[in-house]
Amino acid sequence: MKLDGTQVFSAMFTVLNEMEQNCYQVFVPTKSLLHIRSGLEGIVTSLKSLGLPEPILGYTDNVAQDIGTFVACIPSLGANVNSVQLDEFSDLPHLALPQDVSIHTFSCTSEIQSACLNILDLIRNDEVVLHVGFDMEWEFSTGLTGTGPQKSALVQIALPKIVYLFQVYALQKLPHSLETIIQSQQIVKIGQNIAADFAKLAQDFPGLKLPQKQGKFYFGTIELGKLAVQKNIVSNGNASLAAITAATLQKYLSKECRQSEWGQSKLSDSQIQYAALDAHVALQIWDVLRDLEPVGQPLSTATRVGTLVSLYVKKQEVAYGTIIEQPAKYTIPVGPENRLTTFGVSTTCTHALIRVDKVLASSCIIALHKKTLQALQGDMETFNILVSICALRTRDKESAPQLATAERHNIGKVTASKPGDAGIGNIAILGSGSETLPSDSDSNTDSDSEGIQQPEYTDSPGILYKQPSEMLESIPSCVLADVFHIIDWLCRTISRKHTAYKKFATAFSDTMLIPDQDDKQL
Repeated sequence: MKLDGTQVFSAMFTVLNEMEQNCYQVFVPTKSLLHIRSGLEGIVTSLKSLGLPEPILGYTDNVAQDIGTFVACIPSLGANVNSVQLDEFSDLPHLALPQDVSIHTFSCTSEIQSACLNILDLIRNDEVVLHVGFDMEWEFSTGLTGTGPQKSALVQIALPKIVYLFQVYALQKLPHSLETIIQSQQIVKIGQNIAADFAKLAQDFPGLKLPQKQGKFYFGTIELGKLAVQKNIVSNGNASLAAITAATLQKYLSKECRQSEWGQSKLSDSQIQYAALDAHVALQIWDVLRDLEPVGQPLSTATRVGTLVSLYVKKQEVAYGTIIEQPAKYTIPVGPENRLTTFGVSTTCTHALIRVDKVLASSCIIALHKKTLQALQGDMETFNILVSICALRTRDKESAPQLATAERHNIGKVTASKPGDAGIGNIAILGSGSETLPSDSDSNTDSDSEGIQQPEYTDSPGILYKQPSEMLESIPSCVLADVFHIIDWLCRTISRKHTAYKKFATAFSDTMLIPDQDDKQL
């Protein structure tokens, strides 16, 4: 909405009644619900003055964020309602900071300088490598100005038995010792989306010199999302810290204090506990992940015999196999005419001989053999084939696609994926995600979903619910998403390149949204 060429409003907010009549409509400068509180309260006042009942049920596309404002402005929406915890993974045991871990908060330059020197003292020997948990907090403004992210307010650094909270909001320049910790490659900073945290620090403190980067990642850092994908813990490197915590530790990491006033001079006890736990959990996750064998990695000439692998053809996982002895040369019958052809294996290091243990796509053609997997298998349970080494990726012993990660790690009712984005969680309808391939612009590539245990039903992206074993006296209820968003979300989990994508999307929409024939005729 522009006035004389200048944008005045960025959104329009509308409230409809059950007869689809506008009860309230207003242009707003930002999407903040602060702008519509008076309008919602006005609806209640108007209804009361006319002797009409107040609303008891409402629909919105973002219940988790909207519910507080709506219930505060229209109290009847919250009357006689049993609240349901909407946070993903909240059915898991809550994670708390270990009792033997102490928290120290510092706000002035001299205190932060001194605390950081204590950390640097631990790496006086050049051979010592220190791993620390790293996180940051800042406010996000959605008020009348709608200015977005505010200045970095808190830097958290966690050691196994102590967590340092550095309040940097009021500082013009970071203490030299803190800069040294950030730049040091001997102090390995572990965190989720740590590259974005570093970029935010450099933006807020222009004098800060960041370490060198390799691709998207800084030297001296470990990105938990990338590591969790490599270890087959989650299917998406952008998975939230809470998702990685659930998949790794089987614990619920509360994000209740995330939207807090982090720039204030005195932090509350809940803020302190929240900030310390966010940094310390990175160390706990690292302790679990570092000893796991990586999966989904390209093979190299040093790959050991006996390594479990997945075979990919055009980004699709078509078979499970095992690396077997690699001869110098290997002869195979090629094509329908079975013309004997000899290829170099260990001599060229470009091919690999594998034993196929399970076929996922029997009609897939293997390039070197010029035959389908079905033709190569015949009546044999396992069989050997020669493939290009670049078509192989390591896999874990469970030989299950990444969707089953939550099942393997005994999470039970949740899947370790981040809801709310395109490419959310890989629900196996037509195919599961294949995120292990590097530089894959279409993260939801088509692969076989055989062996994936389907959830009974899904109520929300990334969250699986099961009916209670016994009927509750009071049945809690909550609308998590409307049908339009569910259709859109589910279709995004399927690759648009899949041959059945359009047919499935149309059939699914026609199943969920059945037109009223009288309305259609009108």
